[in-house]
Amino acid sequence: MLKSILPVLLIFLSAINGYAEPGQKREKIRNAISKGILSLYDVPFNTYIRFRMWEEIEQILKANSGDAISHQLPGPYYSRPYIVNRQAWVFENSAVPGGSVYVMTPDKTNLIKREKNKDYAQYEGGVRAAFGSTVISGGSDKDVDTAVLWDTKTEKVRTVRLKDGHYISSIAVADNMLCIGSCGGKINAYRYDNLLFSKVYSTSSKENINWEVFNQKECITSIGFSEGKIIGAGDKTVFVWTPGAEIPVKTYPKTFINSVVSFYKHYMIEHKSDVVAIRDLMTQKTRKLKAQRAVEDAVITDEKILKQQSGDILILALKRDAGLSVYDLKTLLLTEQIELTGHKIAASGRCIFATDDSFFYRYYLPDREPEKFKTFLKTFRPENITPNEETYYRLLKLARDYPDIVKPYPLAQKFLEQHHLDVRYSFRYGKIGENITDGKQEDIFGYKLFYEVSNRSDKRYLITMDFTWSGYYGQEDGESSRASAKQSFMIDAHAEYKGNFVVGDKEPMQILFYPTEIITLSEEDYDGLNAALSMENQDVSIIDLYLAKQLPSVWQKRLVEKKQELLKKRKE
Repeated sequence: MLKSILPVLLIFLSAINGYAEPGQKREKIRNAISKGILSLYDVPFNTYIRFRMWEEIEQILKANSGDAISHQLPGPYYSRPYIVNRQAWVFENSAVPGGSVYVMTPDKTNLIKREKNKDYAQYEGGVRAAFGSTVISGGSDKDVDTAVLWDTKTEKVRTVRLKDGHYISSIAVADNMLCIGSCGGKINAYRYDNLLFSKVYSTSSKENINWEVFNQKECITSIGFSEGKIIGAGDKTVFVWTPGAEIPVKTYPKTFINSVVSFYKHYMIEHKSDVVAIRDLMTQKTRKLKAQRAVEDAVITDEKILKQQSGDILILALKRDAGLSVYDLKTLLLTEQIELTGHKIAASGRCIFATDDSFFYRYYLPDREPEKFKTFLKTFRPENITPNEETYYRLLKLARDYPDIVKPYPLAQKFLEQHHLDVRYSFRYGKIGENITDGKQEDIFGYKLFYEVSNRSDKRYLITMDFTWSGYYGQEDGESSRASAKQSFMIDAHAEYKGNFVVGDKEPMQILFYPTEIITLSEEDYDGLNAALSMENQDVSIIDLYLAKQLPSVWQKRLVEKKQELLKKRKE
């Protein structure tokens, strides 16, 4: 495809150079794209930058990053996404009194906060399932043997208690059967419509006459259904019951001991470390695949998530934010490797929903063009760009929105050079803090980054710099996540500024830095702002003068704090 379009593209781009005005050239490219003469991907990245075609760049990046929508959740503990009536629901930790539910829909970008039903919240535990518009939960601190059903449309709440077994460990629904797994090797079955007790399915005929016998039996951690049979997975064993049998008609070992198990149609999916096993419950054949990294979560879906998808797909969320891997379920061939964040995942409405420690994500992938996108990214050559302020700050925004795609570092060095600024840095080991344990003070040691900025110009600047570091010596690549720090300072003409900050107890392998804001100050404003913030200043009016100038927020904050300090002294 690239070879066939290349002559047309070269002729076209040569032709538009005959126009004098960049605006005319920009419109000519847009017309060619709208008429199908060129596709969005046929125009080089640097050409888009040259003609300030930021909308086109944004459109390409947005489509190929899953049109990502992220919402930061207000606390650290949340459930995986559950699909409730085709919406993605994420539950706040059930141990948090009055916890909330956060909802995203496939076609909406906003995050809906919904209070839990109070009657449901009483019995909500860490074990959950969703069936249509009903959320089912169990294992609460209030009663580990009670499950609660919340119809989210009618707000009706029902509860049901185990007849046998202890500690609810799994929940599943099929047709009009509600199955609740527990420790002690039991599955309690009920009619779903009226919660009438049906029967208990046991992993053995041996009764739980005491705790010793109870603890010998496996907890049923996952439940599935296939060909009218009930499938229960324990830590080591898979148990199979027919509807009329109280003890298993068949048992067999799991592929991996203590693996994570889920069910989809007539498939049982296990994953442990970086290996995934998929057992066809109809043929009893098991296939395995080795992922690129350890697997955090795995789901199978028939949702048409990808543009070129045919049939069911397996989606793996890889640990350490290594992205999502998508496989064709029929062949187990890797279809796409996507650099998206997510620890726990679910699929609905052609979207992937994901959560990590504190964020809720929605990804829409059908517009992705992976091969075209790879070729397009190769045309981004920052070494050939001389960034003016608009270009640099536009690309910096893209780097923030798409950090795995647009790298700001090469352009940042050019931008610093244009302002005649040099940055040097080094790591030093030493005391970075103190800790008091049992009334005794202990010194904490680690690494600081010391940096020095030299201004070779006749201008005075307000500068904000971002420093980002990752990796530690002696650890595998990618074993540590990124960390960052923001530094804001003033620097005089032909002067130097020195600063430092703590990076942690280990020395990072990689450090990147780039300016996020460089503002030129007049000599008068430079001296005045310094005077306003100085320890000697007792004049509120000079602070008000610079507050009125609407400086960047970090400087506004410093001025406000200084003003409050002076006003407090006056009252005293």
